[in-house]
Formats: sequence, C-alpha cells, structure tokens
Amino acid sequence: MKRLFIISLILFSFSCKKEKSNQVLRFEILPTFNQIVLKDYFDVFLIEDSSYSIEIKTNENLMKHIQFKVIDSVLTISNEQALKWRNPQNNQVSLHISSSHLREVTALETCNIRTLNPITTKEFGIILGSKVNVADIQVDNEVVYYWNDFPCGGKLTLSGKTKELKIWNSAILSVDAKSLICEKALVNNNSKGNCEVNVSQYIEYSIEGEGDIIAYGNPKEIIENKRSSSGQFVLR
Repeated sequence: MKRLFIISLILFSFSCKKEKSNQVLRFEILPTFNQIVLKDYFDVFLIEDSSYSIEIKTNENLMKHIQFKVIDSVLTISNEQALKWRNPQNNQVSLHISSSHLREVTALETCNIRTLNPITTKEFGIILGSKVNVADIQVDNEVVYYWNDFPCGGKLTLSGKTKELKIWNSAILSVDAKSLICEKALVNNNSKGNCEVNVSQYIEYSIEGEGDIIAYGNPKEIIENKRSSSGQFVLR
C-alpha cells in the first residue's frame, strides 16, 4: 500500500511538471495600431512603449487557436477554439501588448486588463462588455472616457491624473476612480454599483440606478442633470 502511494505521488508530480512545461510563449512585432479589440477571455497587460508588439503566453494546445490581426490601426485578438472558458480568475491566455499612442481598448468578452505603466495618449477610452470584466488603468493625459454594456459587471479602477473624466456606467459594474485626479468630470451612473471620482473643479452628473456617485476633491461647481432612482450623490 505504501509503495503504491509513493508510485502515485511520483506520477502526480510528473504530471504537474509536464503540464507546467506545456506553457509556451509567442512574440510578434506588429504594425502600428491605436485601438485594441478583445474578442475572447484574456488576461491583458498594456505597456506604453515606442514599439508595437504582442507576447502571448498559454499552453501548447491553446496557442494555435489564438489569432490576431491589425487592420486600419485596430488590433483584434480572438480565440478560435470551439470549447472556451468563462471565469476571469482562470483565464488561460495572457497577453502583453506594447504600443504607443493607444487611444481605445474594447473588451467584448470577459477580461482582466491592467496597465503596467501610465497611458499618456491625449485621449484614452475603455469600453467593457460581456458578463464580468476587471480593469486597472493608469493614465497621465487630458481626457479619459469609459462606458459599458449590459449585462456587464465587475470593477474598473482608474488612477493617475487627467483633465477631464467621462463615465457612462450601467448594469452592475462599479468604478473606483478616487485615485484619478481630474479637474472636470461627467458621470452618468445607471448601475447597481457605485462610481467614486476625485474632481477639483466641476462635476456634472446623472443618477439612474441604485448605485451612488461619491465625489472626493471638493469640486467648486456641481451640476445635477437627472436623478430618477434611489442612488445618491455623496460628497466626501
């Protein structure tokens, strides 16, 4: 019995090593692009750089199904595998994408998206779809905008500094932008989740969902456009 247990343990260890060794990397230099469209379930790391490239890490069997192309300055990435995964915590494909002057990222499916350094493009936007998305975005620019589609949930975190922030939030997604210093903000919250912003000069808002808008930074001018639900505007 003891001998059988030892043999099983050795076989299990070998199986784990073999699975780990199946992880492969693919690196490609890309034509210039300023937009990214994510058409499947990915862990995405955005890097602002002078070069344009993509590095894909996944297991050997999945790699052949990952497709990408640049058309009209739009990088589109998809997974052609018939059987796909659904949980963003267990995404099996990670993408490191380097670019300069990135203007917009659109996630059509569940993704984890993170910037590894601040985006400095004059105007940058992020659009989130599908069921669950998690994004952590750093910026140092003039304008940031975001919106999402039903039935999207999850969380968007924004940090850094910008002059103007525009948010159209719906479904059940929450926005944490209290670490993003901005002068002016336009916020429309039609979500069950809260929107937190840090604005110094001017904020214009509408509340059409159950979630609150929480404003830090003591804005000098506050304009209410519409309030049609139980959500509240809160000054902190």
